[in-house]
Amino acid sequence: MSETQKVRDLSSVAELTLVVTEKKSEGWRLCQMHAAYSDRLFLIYSFVRDQEMENLRIYPEEGVPVESITGIYPYAFLYENEIKELFGVQIANISLDFQGTFYKIAKPTPFAKAPEEADEIAPEKPKRPMKTAPKKEERS
Repeated sequence: MSETQKVRDLSSVAELTLVVTEKKSEGWRLCQMHAAYSDRLFLIYSFVRDQEMENLRIYPEEGVPVESITGIYPYAFLYENEIKELFGVQIANISLDFQGTFYKIAKPTPFAKAPEEADEIAPEKPKRPMKTAPKKEERS
């Protein structure tokens, strides 16, 4: 089985709805969305059809909301709420918007930081001592 995967950069957030509508009409299925950082924040929308996968990448501008795709793929509300809540991305018109209550988190938008501040985002957890079973002679 041969799988291909492509990344297509979109020139603007406005282009997103048009391209996603086109994907839906061509029989593509939304399989995941995520946010990440390189030199700045970007969003990836991944679609599959048969043995092909294609990713749409957008770089949302600060202060410019990204239009929800829940009108096209209703189940995208899960991904969109997660990205909105964890990364602080403004997503407009989510069909089922949890208004910041999707996750029970200690601080709002915990991943809304640049990579240089990654230690603040995910500080290293202290290692717990491993419990070991007593040796055979200690068991009796």
